[in-house]
Amino acid sequence: MAAILEKSKLEGFVPHRSRMFLLDRILDQDTDGWKATSQTDITENFMFYDKSVGGAPNYSLFECAAQTAAAITGLYAVAHGIPLRPGFVLTVSGMKFSVPAVEVGKTVTVQAERTDAIGPMYSFTAHLFTSDTKAGFNAPRTEIGSLKLTIYDSAVAETMGGEE
Repeated sequence: MAAILEKSKLEGFVPHRSRMFLLDRILDQDTDGWKATSQTDITENFMFYDKSVGGAPNYSLFECAAQTAAAITGLYAVAHGIPLRPGFVLTVSGMKFSVPAVEVGKTVTVQAERTDAIGPMYSFTAHLFTSDTKAGFNAPRTEIGSLKLTIYDSAVAETMGGEE
């Protein structure tokens, strides 16, 4: 298990900035295994905060999974001397949630892993959990959802001679 990476150390691995940059930390990572566990604390400052549900609507949480996949891809690139380039989400599928929203004061934990790759296109499976933010990093978690993402990695496409 690698050291915890806080938000300030992750900014170079995810193309978003300011409020759109949702990850608060990476708890663990396995760059060669293409997997990581991230956390996002839900506050009233969360980009997708919705006062009517008192937190983050479930549909907005796919972005936490997408940013976790971006972080995995970026961490892999740095570890293997590949230039960092932005990628983008091609598909989101199989998105299922057992809750309508995650309320303020909870932490969303995403466990994401690359499950397939075809050239510069990567498929990731993500499982999402919640826990009480005040309970810390290793608080008991409850699974609330899962989804699959396919992303396009422009750095890999470039090394393959592909067009952006």
